[in-house]
Amino acid sequence: MKNVFCIVVFLVASLSGCEPPVTFTDPQPLDTENLTKFPKRLQGQYFNLDDNSILIIDEALIQKKYDFEEKVHINQLDNSSKILGDTIIDLETHEKDNIHPRWGQSDHTY
Repeated sequence: MKNVFCIVVFLVASLSGCEPPVTFTDPQPLDTENLTKFPKRLQGQYFNLDDNSILIIDEALIQKKYDFEEKVHINQLDNSSKILGDTIIDLETHEKDNIHPRWGQSDHTY
C-alpha cells in the first residue's frame, strides 16, 4: 500500500510540474525559409539573472535549466559580509555559508 501511495504522489507531482508547451501559429515569419537547425551564432548558454536559469540552445534543442546556487562576484559583497577561508560570514546575523570558487576563472566569481 505504501508503494502505491508513493507512486501516486510521484505521478501527481510530475504531471503537475509540467508547463504547457509553447505553440506558434506559424513556425517562422512567413517571408523566410524554414530552418532545420538553430544557426551557430545562436547556439550557446545564456544565463538569466532574474530566476537563475540557464537557457541552452544547441543545434536542434532548447533547454532551460535552473541553478539554485547563489552566484555572486566578490565585488558585489557589501560591508555586512566577510570571507574567511572557504566561508562567507554575514556580520549582522553571524550566518555562515560555504563558498565554492569556480575553478579556472581569474575573475574571482564565487
